[in-house]
Amino acid sequence: MGAVRLAVRRLGGFLGGVLGATRTISAILALLGVLGFTSVVAGTLSSVGFEILVGTLIVLSSASALIVVYTFVPSPRPVTRQSPESSIQFPARLFNDSQLRLRLKEVVYEYLGPDRKRLCHRKRFIVEASRDGLRSFPDRYQWTADKGRCEVVSRTPGFTIANQHKEEFWNYFDVVFPEPLQRGTTAEFTIEWQLYDEEETAMPFLSTMIDFETDRLTMTVVLPTELRPTHVVGHAFANYIHTLPVSTTQLAWNPATHSVVWSVDPPRIEGKYLIRWYW
Repeated sequence: MGAVRLAVRRLGGFLGGVLGATRTISAILALLGVLGFTSVVAGTLSSVGFEILVGTLIVLSSASALIVVYTFVPSPRPVTRQSPESSIQFPARLFNDSQLRLRLKEVVYEYLGPDRKRLCHRKRFIVEASRDGLRSFPDRYQWTADKGRCEVVSRTPGFTIANQHKEEFWNYFDVVFPEPLQRGTTAEFTIEWQLYDEEETAMPFLSTMIDFETDRLTMTVVLPTELRPTHVVGHAFANYIHTLPVSTTQLAWNPATHSVVWSVDPPRIEGKYLIRWYW
């Protein structure tokens, strides 16, 4: 009996996979049942025994198949739209404490005009090699604009961008050094993104993750007078997965420099730091 039940279950699963869903199978079987019933009625009126027999068999077969479908074929789960929090994709870890440490990580996010369309994002690093022969530095980015131009370039001669690839919505790349670093030596370089937010959909925040042991983190948001914020906060998270900050710092927009600056010495390894501003 168990073998028969298993065979019927597998048959139901096969039919469900081929036809797509329980609703599709049910609709087809119901249609066959109607045709069979019509055949029975027509055969009765015309006294044609064969037509009555065929119609009866179709009705019985359709009814039996419907019972099997609703018993053994699982109904499709409803598709629900995820909230931004539940659809977060966690990036792969970059850090490897045996290869390098950062003397400085400086992140700048700048609005180049009051229309919120033209922006610039820069990162300046001072990297110290923890082993001989360090050839490159890995990094990632993600921009929240729906329709926008975004391309990373090196602003330091001799340092090049390579191995660009995308995983989910994270963009990964390597900064290749002009020559390999030896243990204890440092390299300083700047990379930049020229951004164009066509529909002004980029979210008003700047965040970064600490993938390597880092001595100092500096984050700067440059906002012209027309976009001066009414409120600015800095959130520190234990890691990227956590949604509640371990600490919050009240920040201020400086009218003299048109900027908000937040420095952390040293930032938490694997931590995430985020500046959010409100207009």
